[in-house]
Amino acid sequence: MTAKTVHLNTTTDVVAYIAATTAQAIANKGVTGHNLETAVHRMTSDRVLSQIRAAYIRRAQAGQHRSTAITRIAVGLITEYRTHYGI
Repeated sequence: MTAKTVHLNTTTDVVAYIAATTAQAIANKGVTGHNLETAVHRMTSDRVLSQIRAAYIRRAQAGQHRSTAITRIAVGLITEYRTHYGI
């Protein structure tokens, strides 16, 4: 495996990155009915993207380190997804 540098220059970049990586993490678990296409569709709904944006802005304004904010938001999304969809 090789490491890749991801450049997140705007809040929109961060929101897209969180949605995409969260969907990938969910799909990687291999739970029937929660493949990448389904997870991406759910993670990119207007409601979820708005929640991600609000959470990121709130954390950024509080001075939280970007990578910490991204990780905590993604973990929260996965937890919410699992609860909401019963997996």
